[in-house]
Amino acid sequence: RDLLSAEALARVKNLDVRGNEKHAQALSQALDRLRGSSAFVELVGKFNVADRYGELLDLARQQPEQQLGIEAARMLLEQGQAALLEESLASDDPVVAVQTAQVLGNAADGRANDLLSPLAQDPEKSLELRRQAARGLAKTKNGAELLLEWAEGDSELKPIAEAAAFQLNAASWPDVKWRAEKLFPLPAVK
Repeated sequence: RDLLSAEALARVKNLDVRGNEKHAQALSQALDRLRGSSAFVELVGKFNVADRYGELLDLARQQPEQQLGIEAARMLLEQGQAALLEESLASDDPVVAVQTAQVLGNAADGRANDLLSPLAQDPEKSLELRRQAARGLAKTKNGAELLLEWAEGDSELKPIAEAAAFQLNAASWPDVKWRAEKLFPLPAVK
């Protein structure tokens, strides 16, 4: 039944739930039943249910390596929720901040670069958080190129770029991979 109602809601076009209390209530009830699912993420995004963005963030942080968490992070980026994500990245709880950086990196979405790059460069942040941000940057071409610029320069950011050496060497972009192989040669294999 939940799957059926989710599918029906996903197929609805041009429904403004804000203008109709009955529709808004039905959507809210459906979202309550679908919490923690891909359909939940899709419907929150489709209907721009702003009061559920916090739940998307929780879902993303709880499952930073799972497709569902990555979809939730991408939906937040798509909905322009950079401020909400920045707040999570700046959390006093280091686990929350690292999980947020991890899921943003795993989303491999260029829109996350503006959130991850300042983190990687901030010497006041924990080394673990800075390295996680760097690994996330390495998953987009622009982010990877930025890391390579840091590594090629004689800057204090070189060790942060080195944290993403494996990802850079495994990049699917030939020019990035070539530069990474020169900067961070992999050990010889026997």
